[in-house]
Amino acid sequence: MDHPEFYEENQWYAKKRLTFNGIKQYNRNRLLWRYPGTDGLKTGHTKEAGYCLVSSAKRDGMRLISVVLGAPSDNARTEDSQRLLTYGFRFFKTYKVYAGNEAISHPRVWKGEKKTIPAGLSKDLFITVPNGEYKQLKATSVMNSSLEAPVKKGQALGHLEIKYKDTIVAQRPIVALANDPEGGIWTRITDTLTRSYHNWFHRAKQEG
Repeated sequence: MDHPEFYEENQWYAKKRLTFNGIKQYNRNRLLWRYPGTDGLKTGHTKEAGYCLVSSAKRDGMRLISVVLGAPSDNARTEDSQRLLTYGFRFFKTYKVYAGNEAISHPRVWKGEKKTIPAGLSKDLFITVPNGEYKQLKATSVMNSSLEAPVKKGQALGHLEIKYKDTIVAQRPIVALANDPEGGIWTRITDTLTRSYHNWFHRAKQEG
């Protein structure tokens, strides 16, 4: 969401009515009156597309969005949207999988002042899955193969992939959570030699 303040602070999409230039206008989203927790979003109608409604509602910290297109009437799009939202709240749950700015790995940094650096997500990651299916989520982190200083806070170091069963449901960049400037001359020399030895040993092991 690019502008969450329109939801949380100003609640523009949840306003039932608006007076402008002395004229009172009513929101065409009937769910605002009929479905508790509704806070948006957009109605529409054309001859070709029929009656459409993108609706959103929030309960117990979980917001769901439903999309109904091509309904035959205003009332039909409202009722279909209500059924979709009710189904979602009844049979799905949102989990906070990872917190933003908390380390999920500590990758090795070569030639830096520090041997390792904390890495994680820049923002909280939430995933919505069917009730009781949390254990079906599997996380895989893929880090850059060779990380060398200097490293700046916020720099992408790899990516995190979340799968629900066999389907990828989220991908997020893993970023540095702290700076790691270039180390001194002795650190750079010893790290160069150590990395060369590690690379040679790894190749020898593969060939053997």
